[in-house]
Amino acid sequence: MITNKKLNNEFERIILLSSLNGGTGKSFIIKHIAKSLLNNNKIGLLDVDINNLGLTQSLQLLNKRLESTTDSHGNTLVQPFDLDDIKFVSAGLLDIGSDLTGLRGGALSGISRLLINEINWGKLDYLLIDLPSGLSDIELTILDDFPAAEVLLISNGNIFADNRKLQYYFNRKIKILGLLYNRLHSNDNFENNCIDFCKNNDIKYFGIYTRECVWFECVLPI
Repeated sequence: MITNKKLNNEFERIILLSSLNGGTGKSFIIKHIAKSLLNNNKIGLLDVDINNLGLTQSLQLLNKRLESTTDSHGNTLVQPFDLDDIKFVSAGLLDIGSDLTGLRGGALSGISRLLINEINWGKLDYLLIDLPSGLSDIELTILDDFPAAEVLLISNGNIFADNRKLQYYFNRKIKILGLLYNRLHSNDNFENNCIDFCKNNDIKYFGIYTRECVWFECVLPI
């Protein structure tokens, strides 16, 4: 159990969707994972990919802003959106200016802490986080604050890039759930490379994702 005493937030599990390079389809995939886990679970969905905000855009929320309330003790509570029983928050919904891509370093760390620690999430079974590509300050801060967070790697077949990030997780002793291969923008032959990569690193291979086959209910036992 991952807790935040200030707002009585409790996260049974925090799962990060991660890739070192862009174009892996994290934003599309994380929506379907959230929906597949919704049965009998309380789900939170967090978009911290400030370089893209593809998840926020696909949910048609880019022009929205988060609302806040004040509790009986005078504490400000920022309320997530309720999307068919999925609680959703995005960096793009914060009123901090329009040029999020210009933020660096400590500013990004502050945003990531705000999005998790200052939001009235309540009690969740899963908090799913759509990370920026690469190894960003936001991700580093999340892993510092929540070392029990788990990672699902999304790959488009660039094994060199995947390996760089995987070794970082190994060094930090971060739990790796496995790797999901998205072949939408890569050659089918890359799947064998992904399979060998997972075997060599002793991580689970979840298989291929395509838009025509959304099968998370039975393939991702997370």
